Amino acid sequence: MRNIVLTRIDDRLIHGQVALLWTKHLQANRIIVANDTIVKNKVQVAALKMACPATAKCSVLSVEDSIKVLNDPRAERLRIFIVVNNPTDARRIVEAVPSVPLVNISNYGHLGDDLKERIKITDASDHPKPHPAGVPLGCQRLAGGRGLLHRHLHL
Repeated sequence: MRNIVLTRIDDRLIHGQVALLWTKHLQANRIIVANDTIVKNKVQVAALKMACPATAKCSVLSVEDSIKVLNDPRAERLRIFIVVNNPTDARRIVEAVPSVPLVNISNYGHLGDDLKERIKITDASDHPKPHPAGVPLGCQRLAGGRGLLHRHLHL
């Protein structure tokens, strides 16, 4: 089994909370940012790598390359924190990587302070769908804080 500690949907990707709080809380030593658009932008890649804490290595990869890395047996020795900025990329990873334990929808489609509104998914193709892997979705803003776990709502 791979050591994927969490998959997080966060439209800001790596920022202070992810870099300082979540990485420490999860004891992650590798952050993988999976996104087909960002990987093509050298400035964004450089900025994400600079935002990564010194305790973890950051890889910014296409979704397909991320899937290859996550399924590689050499990944077993890592504690991997996956960050995507949309549900479609999260779903693609969940469908191809059997060891994803949980998807945390944290900072996606923020509309206000109401936690339920934070899970607004506007594109119909991005709505959570039943998946045979049965990977639960959670909504937890702060590392170590209380979150909502949607055991019956799957990507």
